[in-house]
Amino acid sequence: MLGEEVVREEVVRTGGKKRDVQCRGGCDGPCAYPTTAEGPLDKNDVKRAIKSLKAFDAILLMEKLKDQDESAFLNDVMGVPRDASFALNNVRGMNARVVKSNRREVTHYYRDLLAKLNLQSLLLRLEEENKLEIEFFNRAVDLHNQQMQVWKEETGWGRG
Repeated sequence: MLGEEVVREEVVRTGGKKRDVQCRGGCDGPCAYPTTAEGPLDKNDVKRAIKSLKAFDAILLMEKLKDQDESAFLNDVMGVPRDASFALNNVRGMNARVVKSNRREVTHYYRDLLAKLNLQSLLLRLEEENKLEIEFFNRAVDLHNQQMQVWKEETGWGRG
């Protein structure tokens, strides 16, 4: 009876997708935990992900980590003095294989490269296959910008 309840609970938690809780590799790692990450994604998955993202105190964007205001924002959220030696603005050793020289390269380097190589059809296919992830990312950018705006108003950051 208890086993049936566990299976029923797991089916509900995984959106009706029954799965074996044993890892094929025999470990007790995350691959053995119930998940809804199996199968195709849909708009409901994006809505759930956005709802989860809203619970975070700070949403950071990799392409903005070098910005001074990003570092100050993170310091304030984490309670770290802005002049601490380990603050983001004092640690500039980014592990980047391709050094970007301007803001567009930071956000569009590979898209522009595919276009230069006349692989626009590949770029369009990638965008189509990842449209839900792109939607989620764009919403994350919006949420990040909202957090930054509230923080700037609260702290007076950037006011002369």
